[in-house]
Amino acid sequence: MAATKQGLSIEPNNPQLLKQQQNVKQAKKKLEKAAAAAAKKAQAAGYRPQQLPLASGGDAAVNKELQDLQEQYVRTTRELNTVKANIVHAQRESKANEITKSEIDKLPSGGESRIYRGVGKMFMLSTKDEVMEHLTDTIEKEKKRETDLSQKMEYLERQLKSQEQNISELAKSGPSSAAE
Repeated sequence: MAATKQGLSIEPNNPQLLKQQQNVKQAKKKLEKAAAAAAKKAQAAGYRPQQLPLASGGDAAVNKELQDLQEQYVRTTRELNTVKANIVHAQRESKANEITKSEIDKLPSGGESRIYRGVGKMFMLSTKDEVMEHLTDTIEKEKKRETDLSQKMEYLERQLKSQEQNISELAKSGPSSAAE
């Protein structure tokens, strides 16, 4: 931006410099809007920035650290919400497969019932045993996925707690260290 202003001071009507200056201003506005949107999402996720004031006295290092911690907190919160949604999805898939398995189990085991198994965009004629085996494998995979996601959720919750503590400690220590 400084180079553009310097160029405009030499040649005020240069169309390329005017266009560059306009592009820079638009980019700044986009960044400000993105920052505002991120703050809004963080607040919707339960993060309250009014509890964590920036250090008074203009301590730039503390403010920068606080801002970085807040961004990490927002990312972790977003990831935690994604993991929770994936857990719900895995539970739903597992439940649907268990219901399907119980319904297929009620069918007679003779060759009278024609059972089709979905494979991509098509349905393939299969035996009852093949379908039951496939459903059992799928249920096991979903259960394992659910337990893995639960472990990840616990890790992210611990990480979120740690980040909250770090932010509050930095916010409390920031003004006193800036005053010294």
